[in-house]
Amino acid sequence: MMHTLLSSLLCLVLLFTGGLLPSLAADSDRQLRRAQKLLAAGDYSRAYQAYHNLAQESDHPLAQFSLALFHENGWGRPVDPRAACRWYGTAAQGEVPAAAHFYAECLAAGTVVPGSAGDVIYWYEQAIALGHGGSHYPLGQLLLASERSKDREKALLHLTQAASLGNQQAQFQLGRFFHSGDKVEPDHHQAYQWYLQAAQQGNRQAQYWLAMLLRDSPAAELQSAEQALRWFESAAAQGYLPAYLPTAQAYLGGTGELPSQQIPAPALAKAYLWLSAAVSRRSGPEEQFECKALLDQVLVRMPKTWRPALDRKVSSHLRQFED
Repeated sequence: MMHTLLSSLLCLVLLFTGGLLPSLAADSDRQLRRAQKLLAAGDYSRAYQAYHNLAQESDHPLAQFSLALFHENGWGRPVDPRAACRWYGTAAQGEVPAAAHFYAECLAAGTVVPGSAGDVIYWYEQAIALGHGGSHYPLGQLLLASERSKDREKALLHLTQAASLGNQQAQFQLGRFFHSGDKVEPDHHQAYQWYLQAAQQGNRQAQYWLAMLLRDSPAAELQSAEQALRWFESAAAQGYLPAYLPTAQAYLGGTGELPSQQIPAPALAKAYLWLSAAVSRRSGPEEQFECKALLDQVLVRMPKTWRPALDRKVSSHLRQFED
């Protein structure tokens, strides 16, 4: 299993660097393949020495990057973040995309030497220029903290690029910006699109806020109580506590009080489940009060014989999210 993992990782490394090293001598290529075979076989000591020889004698960027992985992951030696970062920096100078990204992370964390914001930005930009799409999101986050409007504009461009590449955190963040009007003009249709993409990837915060948008948006074409319930419950099922109460409310007609008309049995049971879970997990004081008040109303309507089976379901759910 470990050998397969190492082989897969090295294939990814080759993918990152493919086409970047056309001038390497055939002898260096043979040494590199030998080192890769040793690593895939789990012969860490000899693999490390082979990579080290190649890194030192031929200044081989991929060998340097591989040495960084040894130190970061503790392959046959103690984990050493400082050594890993030094090798990432060396490989980054050789234009290995992932090395440039990881070296930016090293500088941001101060693992080797604390880098200035400009240094970190430079290496993320280098990684992006070399084709490392994963650098868009952290660079966007870094630029968001800037007080310069030009940097904030660049941040939004990088976050949009990250979101377009499937980064669910970037998708959720853009959804929040367009929903709230923070940093951009409010646009509920844009918010809906970004929330939806993140929600479909299982992002529970995006699911919750998508449901809020579907429930409360002034745009009539976005309003859908049925879809709001679906996404509220999806977030709640993943243990997202803020979604418990609105899920129960949606089953009861969307208000803080039970409707006077008959409530379908499945909806009443679901409301009990989510209200009980919310009370058990101790949400904020105001929400606790609201949950308990609504739960009392549900208990008046719900047959007592339902409770044992429903309580077992509540307990099963809560066990998944015990601290």
